This record gives sequence, C-alpha cells and structure tokens, in this order.
Amino acid sequence: MLLLGFWLPSAQAVDYLYKDVTANTLPTRFCYPINKATDLTADRYNLDRFNKLFCKSLGAGWHVDKRKANGTAVCKPCNGDEQGLHQCFMQNVVVTCKLVKPDSLDDRVSKK
Repeated sequence: MLLLGFWLPSAQAVDYLYKDVTANTLPTRFCYPINKATDLTADRYNLDRFNKLFCKSLGAGWHVDKRKANGTAVCKPCNGDEQGLHQCFMQNVVVTCKLVKPDSLDDRVSKK
C-alpha cells in the first residue's frame, strides 16, 4: 500500500487529439426490398465497422471516440432483373476520432 502511494503522484494523464470525420458508408452488397436494405445499412454493427475505417483513414494510431451522428439512409433502385429492389448507404455519418498526443506519455513509456 505504501508503494502505491509513491507511484500515484508520478502517474500522468494521457492527452488526446480529437478530430471529427464526416463520411458515407458503402452501399449494401446486394439488392433488397427497401425496408430490409434500410435496416441493413443502418444496423449498429455496420455503422461501427465503418466508424473504424473512417478513423483509420486519418492515419496510424487514430481510434473511434464516439459517433456523433448516424447520418441518413439513401437508397437507389437496382437495374435489370432486380427492379423493385434497392441498395442503400448511410450519408453524412459523423465520427469523432482520437489520437494519443505523443508528448503526453510518460518518458519511461515512450523510450521503451
């Protein structure tokens, strides 16, 4: 317990850089009825997957902090044999990404 008391005052908080990214997801892979296509594109798993890609597009070390806006579903009709079916994507998804400031880490950690 005494050792913990000596260690705590030397601990530093980690500072982050934040950046908002606005982007669109890719359309659904196949054509579906409009209700199903909208549900698939607005699915939480689908949005979380794209959030990671949006932050990684900023460069190495960027991670998702939170999603500010889910965006709106945009659907386009399919052509040919699939008339009446649609492909949808989410437009204007806003994600806040974070990066650890290099100088905010303790010297002992950054030198290892």
